[in-house]
Amino acid sequence: EKISASIIRVDSTLASETIDSANDYVALVTPMEAIRYNWNLIGNSENPTFNSKIDGTNQELTVNNYPQGSTPVTAMGFFGDLSYQIGSATITRLQTGVLSGQQQFRIIHEFYITPFFLSAQYTDLQNDIAPSYFLNAECLKFIYRIEAGLDLSNPNSFQFTETLDVTGNSGWFDESFSSGYTDYSVKSISYEDDVTTNSVPGIQLSTDKTRIKIVIENNITTPFLNNNTDFTANFSYLPEFESEYQQNGKTVIENFYFDRGFQTVGSAAVVTGDNFGTDQQVFETISASIVPLPVPANTQIEIELLVSLSAAMITD
Repeated sequence: EKISASIIRVDSTLASETIDSANDYVALVTPMEAIRYNWNLIGNSENPTFNSKIDGTNQELTVNNYPQGSTPVTAMGFFGDLSYQIGSATITRLQTGVLSGQQQFRIIHEFYITPFFLSAQYTDLQNDIAPSYFLNAECLKFIYRIEAGLDLSNPNSFQFTETLDVTGNSGWFDESFSSGYTDYSVKSISYEDDVTTNSVPGIQLSTDKTRIKIVIENNITTPFLNNNTDFTANFSYLPEFESEYQQNGKTVIENFYFDRGFQTVGSAAVVTGDNFGTDQQVFETISASIVPLPVPANTQIEIELLVSLSAAMITD
C-alpha cells in the first residue's frame, strides 16, 4: 500500500533476504481513469503559476471515467471560467491495461499564445512598447502539470508530472523568437470602402465592408514565391475595460472577436476563416499577390483583407 510519495507499507513478514529476487519491483496498479492537465504561458523569470494572464483564473483541462480498456481519441473538457478558454485538447490511451507498472497516454493540446491584448497595455501598444513578459530579452515559456488517478473526486491517489523550467524563446511584434532580428516589416497599411473604394481611416464600425491592404517588405532577395509563400491573417478586437473579457461568461474568441485565416500568396481568395458563419467572423476574403516591378523582384507582397463586422461587434 502506498502511504505517501516516500512511504510504502508492505506485509509484516518479509521473505528471507537470501532468496529475494534481485528483479523485484514495486508497481502502481491503480487504473488511471481520470486526468487533470494544467498549463500556462509565463515569463521566463516569473514564478510558476497556472493562472491565466487574461483573467487570473486557473487553466485546466480534464477527463474523467476514461475506461481502462479504451483507447479512442477523447476530447478533454475545460474546467472553470470561460474567459480564459481557447483552443482544444485530446487524450489517447496508448495501452489498454497496466503493463509492468506503466500506463501511457498521449495528450495533444492545441493552444494560442495568449493574451492577445490586455486593456492596460493600450498606451504601450500605441508607442510600440512590448508587455513586460515580452520586453527586452524577456519572453513567454510553456509550463504544465499532469495529474492522473482513479477519479477526479478522489484527491488522494493521484500521481503527477510537471515541467516548469524549460526556457521559452517566443517573440512579440517584429521579433524573430526572443529579441531576434526579422527580415520582414510592414511597409504600408491602407483602408478603403469595399463598394466606393474611397479611402477610410480604419475599419468601418457599420455594416459597410472595409478592404484592408497591407504591403509587407523583406530585405532578402526574392523571399516571396507565388503558390509557395504561406501566411496567416489574424484579427483581434482591443477591449477598453477588463470587464469586457474577464469572468463574463464568454470565451476568448467571443470576447476578443478573434478570427484567423490561412492563405498562400498568389492563390485564389479564401472565404473560410476559423469563425466562418458565426457572429465572430471578421474575414470575408483573404488574398495576396507579389508587388510587381520596379521594386526589387519578389521583395514585397500586398495582402488584401475584406472584413465585415457582425451586429454584435458593432454594438460592442
